[in-house]
Amino acid sequence: MTGPNRTLPPTSTAVRWETAKETTQAEELAIAHQIDPAEVTSVSQNPKGTLMQCDAKTWQWTGHTAVGMKNPANMSAVLASARSYWSSQPGFTVTSEKDTNGSPVLDIARGDHEGYAVGPGSDGKSLWIDSYSDCFTVPDDVYPGGRF
Repeated sequence: MTGPNRTLPPTSTAVRWETAKETTQAEELAIAHQIDPAEVTSVSQNPKGTLMQCDAKTWQWTGHTAVGMKNPANMSAVLASARSYWSSQPGFTVTSEKDTNGSPVLDIARGDHEGYAVGPGSDGKSLWIDSYSDCFTVPDDVYPGGRF
């Protein structure tokens, strides 16, 4: 993920958008399935996402998964558990931030660009996982607008 404390080093030219999407969606579900099943009512992954520009020549795939929560009051405990788990996973770093409403959000990052923002959904009843793949070049025959 990019943010105030993250830089954009060289990107991968070997990854295609299909691979970036597949990898990123799999990690979204891994984050969702790490949550105690007793807390979850549903997991809904958007089948498509969009491409966002990393720099003048590269893009990243972005997606979203929503996790319905049985007891939204337990959101802080769920986020604390996720922070503990993902902090212990090789290759991942986790930081905590606040969203514009002051709610806690985890930034789970792997590598230089791949990241997952995990926090309460705007409906107050779900946990949202917004994802950002590693950056990659888009082939000349692919228009980067639209849904992927």
